[in-house]
Amino acid sequence: MPRTAIVDTSPLYYLHQVNHLELLRLVYDRVVVPVAVQTELDKGRRSGYDTPDVGGIAWIHIELSPSRLVPSDEYLGAGESEAIALGLHIPESVLIVDDKLGREVAEGRELRVTGTLGVLVRAKRSGHIASVGTIIDAMRDQGMRLSDQVVLRALRLADES
Repeated sequence: MPRTAIVDTSPLYYLHQVNHLELLRLVYDRVVVPVAVQTELDKGRRSGYDTPDVGGIAWIHIELSPSRLVPSDEYLGAGESEAIALGLHIPESVLIVDDKLGREVAEGRELRVTGTLGVLVRAKRSGHIASVGTIIDAMRDQGMRLSDQVVLRALRLADES
């Protein structure tokens, strides 16, 4: 099981919104955030959104992605692109990406990928949370768009359905 997680913007944002950002450090030994993701979160905070200040969290490592590895897909955001590049640079890692295209590109490059709900399932299996469903409900209340199919799969994996 990967010990290093490379995290995109959306998982950081929604875990922060529901006060469960610390789950990342509880289920992974090392949490890496690409510089582009930090920039996106900082820009959101300057625009009035409640985003985590990842640069001020001691257990989060901000890393610059090797530019030669950044995919040149015009439809990928900067955060996803840099996360994929770091995943290629740190082969024993897992990418935590919610964006469908970002996941497809990463999987096409044979990277391990999970999403925010995968983090919740892992946290429950590790005994760090009691319920995946209540946190999913809270994230949906914060505006996270999740298909019922994805939610049902996560609940099954968490033994909650």
